[in-house]
Amino acid sequence: TDMGNYKDEVGDYISGKIKILRDEMVAKEVGKLTKYFDSEGNKSTKVKAFRESTIFDCPYKILTTYSAQDADATFRLFKVLGPLLEKENLLKLLVKILVPLSYVLAEMEYVGIGGDKEYTHEQVTKLVAEQNRLMTQIQTSKEIVAYKEKYQVGEFNPNSPKQKKELLFDVLDLTPQKFNKPTAKERAAGKKEKKPSTDSEALTLLLEKNKCKVIEHILGLGKLKKAKDYLESYDTILRESADGRIHTSFFQYSTVTGRRA
Repeated sequence: TDMGNYKDEVGDYISGKIKILRDEMVAKEVGKLTKYFDSEGNKSTKVKAFRESTIFDCPYKILTTYSAQDADATFRLFKVLGPLLEKENLLKLLVKILVPLSYVLAEMEYVGIGGDKEYTHEQVTKLVAEQNRLMTQIQTSKEIVAYKEKYQVGEFNPNSPKQKKELLFDVLDLTPQKFNKPTAKERAAGKKEKKPSTDSEALTLLLEKNKCKVIEHILGLGKLKKAKDYLESYDTILRESADGRIHTSFFQYSTVTGRRA
């Protein structure tokens, strides 16, 4: 397909699978497409899926050329794919639903989501304090003290599956309620034995059978950490955002949409 007199191959700048266009579509139908730039306006040798700089860091003169080529390439691409969509009876879906919806999503991205910076920061501070309080209770509990003495460790790590197994099924001598299947590597090595699980579901089942405060605290710590990590991300975005709003990305073609982590 004739894609114009562009001298930059997409393959020269894209390394790995990037969610821009399907690799096979680029190779078969698009041929030569647009350029990619780093923060200084120089051509990138490798495009990263996630990076701090954006296309808007590019010098205006280079950006306008890029935009023109981008629009031209999109039109040429439509001339190739349009008949295929029509053949599959999908053109109406594109014109009547997907394109109009893209304008709505673009507006949502531009406007952003408002948030209270002071309140968000205050909640993060509270979650951190609560997390520290629970960690102190865990480290000073009689169960963990016994664990430290037996295994000669300075501190118990609630995020360590190994240490949780040692605590629950050795020191506390509890009966496992959930088991993990052997991994592919373990099966290849001839190991077929299932191992006790210590994920949140397994801990919840253990807590139902054994009223153990340390298990309750480990579960609570995990929930607090998850909430704190999400809220901390929002807190950072709100404080660094030029307009005090969260601007995310919404996609019609992916299940991962609108997330900030």
